[in-house]
Amino acid sequence: IEYNVVQRKLEGDTIHFQFTSDTWTIDYKILLTNRRLVSQQITLPDGRRMHVTYLEWNSDKLQIPKHFLIRVQDKEEVMQIKLTQERHELDVPHEILVEIPEDYETCN
Repeated sequence: IEYNVVQRKLEGDTIHFQFTSDTWTIDYKILLTNRRLVSQQITLPDGRRMHVTYLEWNSDKLQIPKHFLIRVQDKEEVMQIKLTQERHELDVPHEILVEIPEDYETCN
């Protein structure tokens, strides 16, 4: 895959990288004080995008996100998913539980 680093920008203690290709743009924001990813976003030419915000990290050597928010957006709809991971095991399959709010309205 060919891509270009279009932008590198320092904003306080956060560095912003942007990579582009013919089919996508990926943005990363990294906090320099602890070298952790703050957010990342993938944008497609038609305007669809997915933005992940890392709210909290586990305090272990593996640097695995504990709380994060995923926002998926197209021209007409937006979907947000907030995930919390309390415990993790590497290379062990496990079930992911999804909680649907009681006031969820069905889409046709």
